[in-house]
Amino acid sequence: MRSILDERRKDNAVSPGAQMWRIAELLQQNQTIARLIEEDVEKNAERIKLLIRILQGAQNGDREELTRQIYLYGSMLTSKDLMERQLFLWLAAMEQESK
Repeated sequence: MRSILDERRKDNAVSPGAQMWRIAELLQQNQTIARLIEEDVEKNAERIKLLIRILQGAQNGDREELTRQIYLYGSMLTSKDLMERQLFLWLAAMEQESK
């Protein structure tokens, strides 16, 4: 019995490379999903760049600009961004304590 199950698993197993090609084919067929993924990647890149500027500004920057950037970062977050929201709250609290 065990060998029959093992054979079925082998037949259904797909290499990671084949899986990636299948995903690429599906994305080409459904441009909406591809566009949503691309937009999400772009948003994350913008947030990361802003976060780097915030961390650099915390060491040697203008306090008003730092506050503006922190709240800009917070405005970019959605309800799904749980870790990022906690980071925003921490940044905002640290900024308030430094005044």
